[in-house]
Order: sequence, then C-alpha cells, then structure tokens
Amino acid sequence: HGYSNARLAERLTTNKSEREAMTVTNKDTARRAIEELDRRHEPAEEFYTKDSMTYMLNNPPFDIHTYKTVHAPTFFSAFPDLIHNIENVMEERDTVMLDIVCTGTHKGSFMGIEATDRQVSYRSVIFYDFVDGKISRTRGVYDQMGLLEQIGAKFVPSS
Repeated sequence: HGYSNARLAERLTTNKSEREAMTVTNKDTARRAIEELDRRHEPAEEFYTKDSMTYMLNNPPFDIHTYKTVHAPTFFSAFPDLIHNIENVMEERDTVMLDIVCTGTHKGSFMGIEATDRQVSYRSVIFYDFVDGKISRTRGVYDQMGLLEQIGAKFVPSS
C-alpha cells in the first residue's frame, strides 16, 4: 500500500489516540453523573445499573427510582440552584470518590425549616462503585448539621 514506516507509525499513533479519547473512564462517568444531577435535578438513570442502590446519611438504603422520585426532588425543591462543585476525584479499582462542596440558596422547606433565602455551602463526599462502567452503588455523606445551622436550625444539647 506504499506506507512508509514513519507514515504507518503516524497512522497507528493517531488511531491509538482516537481510541483512547473514545474510552470513557469511571471517573468521567462519575463527573457526568454529578453534572447531569445538577442540570436535571434528578439522577440520570443512564449512568446507573438497574439495581443501583444508594446509602445516604440518616436514610435507609434506597433504589434509583426512590432517588429520582423522592430524595432528589426534596433537595432540589429546597435548594433549586444547588450546585455540586467537585474539588477532588480519586479512583481505586472500581470505586470513584468525589470530594464536593455544594452551594445553593434555601428557597423551600427543608427538614421542617421554611425557606430563608440564605446562601449555603457544605461539604459532601460520595463514593460510587461501578460494574461494567455504570454506578451500582452510591455511598454519600454530607455536613447535614452544618447545612441545618446555615438555614437557622438551633441545636439544644440533651440534658
């Protein structure tokens, strides 16, 4: 076909770069899942396995349907401009950890506290476990006490 060794090497390198660019990593999927959560105000089911489960602070485990119909709407109705600002991402085998600072405005009732129009900022850490490139389990914690204090909750020590 008349390719010189240099030309053939160039073609192989280009094809390898194109192949690598098309490979979506678990880290990429984790970032996209958060971006779509902020954009849609609900989890993007295409990033999750059908039997994906979520384990979140102070809640019993819940499936993707409950995440989409109960938990996400509760948070986004209280904080409609909530944004998950990813500060750090780490990956180990099939688990991706996201270190996030969430920011938003308290515009609706949250855990019994009516809207205050206060700006909030709190830290959250999410661990996504992956199976075949999709999120199969979400484990998350967030600074719930810090968030509640920012919207005016008062904590009284027990006697």
